[in-house]
Amino acid sequence: MRVRAHKVKILLVDSNLMNCRLLSHALQRNPDFAVVGIVDELEHLTPAMDELSPEVVLVSSHLISSAHDHFLALRAVTASHPDVPCILLADQSGRDTVVGAFRAGVKGIFSCCEGDTKVLEKCIKRVMEGQIWANSTQLHFVIAALPELRVPQPRSPGVSRTLLTTREQQVVRLVAEGMGNRDIALHMQLSENTVKNYLFRIFEKLGFSNRVELVLYATRHETNLAGPDTADLRETDRLHSRSEVDRPSTGRDTAGALWGSAARD
Repeated sequence: MRVRAHKVKILLVDSNLMNCRLLSHALQRNPDFAVVGIVDELEHLTPAMDELSPEVVLVSSHLISSAHDHFLALRAVTASHPDVPCILLADQSGRDTVVGAFRAGVKGIFSCCEGDTKVLEKCIKRVMEGQIWANSTQLHFVIAALPELRVPQPRSPGVSRTLLTTREQQVVRLVAEGMGNRDIALHMQLSENTVKNYLFRIFEKLGFSNRVELVLYATRHETNLAGPDTADLRETDRLHSRSEVDRPSTGRDTAGALWGSAARD
């Protein structure tokens, strides 16, 4: 009996529907890919992802500019679906677009003028493997922007460690190691919903608004964070799993793969 190979489910996002259809036709020539939908507005992307469950999203730079609200919309998408990598398809990739897109949580920027469909297919596969896709110029923009990032401080720096439970400290450490919510759940033998509840409380306690701040904080306070399990914490996990809070704020981004040691969430 022949086993049917898994196809990577791709969602295309572009205001130019003709471009989307042409790209869809080109990608689906590859037996490893299946285009599951086309979206023409960023505002429609999150509902489409909920309905279609894509494994990777290709977003055209036609919908992205240096305008702050566009990056906020993209950041909301990557925060609400941290396990689905986004790739920006760029005709031109200036500094503001590159830095803004990576800060908003994209995992790769593909320069349409520099590569053909085969290169794009390679880009998709590398990003699916957890890598970052960027050319040398784009990486230069990113590296040059690093000094601009402010290392965050919690609301109460002197008691930040005591604010977090042992389990919460373990979650912070795993986020800093590059694990996403699903990987953290598997590692700690918890439900993904429980991990989200832990993260929500961590953000709330420390006064942070995104994962980038949490990663920078964890890097700076690494020696103060609890390591692997040393005690039975099942009761704590049970209380978190029953919490009514089951989502991180949509304002939190997942650009940690770029800034420091975090990877895709």
